[in-house]
Amino acid sequence: MASHSEARTRTFKADGAITQYTVVKYGTDAQHVAQAGANDKCRGIAMTAAAAAEDKVEVALPGGGALLKISETVTGGQRLTSDASGLGEVVDAADEAVCGRAENGGVANDVIPVEVMDHDATGAE
Repeated sequence: MASHSEARTRTFKADGAITQYTVVKYGTDAQHVAQAGANDKCRGIAMTAAAAAEDKVEVALPGGGALLKISETVTGGQRLTSDASGLGEVVDAADEAVCGRAENGGVANDVIPVEVMDHDATGAE
């Protein structure tokens, strides 16, 4: 398994339940994050889980590494976005919100190392 760079993390409060190793989006205010849905703008990747609102969750921020659970087959180097459950999937269209770059490949339900990113894709990866 390939490694990733050191994580750049920050602790937030959860707006609700958040699954470990999934994409999170901006929450209700600067201190909160929420589970991302399909193609949501990325705040980071949850390194810990939150069972309920106001639980603390450690988030890997853009500019560092993380682990991300994926929902489909991924090849190293591909850019990833969030699916409806916050799992990583391959960017396949322009203007999708990129949340990371796979450092190595995997198949559905694998947890893979990624570099966390936050920008819009210019096209399919």
